[in-house]
Amino acid sequence: MADIYHAVFGTIFTGSAGLLFALINPSSTYWAFGFPAAVISVFGADFVFAAGTIFVAKVALPHEQSLAGSPPYYALKFLQPVLTLEQVPCFRR
Repeated sequence: MADIYHAVFGTIFTGSAGLLFALINPSSTYWAFGFPAAVISVFGADFVFAAGTIFVAKVALPHEQSLAGSPPYYALKFLQPVLTLEQVPCFRR
């Protein structure tokens, strides 16, 4: 039951961080919107990842846990270059 709460809070944190990034007022300081959104997004991702790890550990049989835990890790590992800021045209050098 605790992993469900972690996933829900992580989703709420990640969603609220995206909302803060979307509603940034250009005339306000970085500390008003940007910094809280960055911190909340990290907490959200950590909660969701922890909940996913707990879920895999509970659902998979002991001899299947290494195989069940590897697809999310490798999916994130291979998607990381796609999701970096250098892929966005305005951030290229």
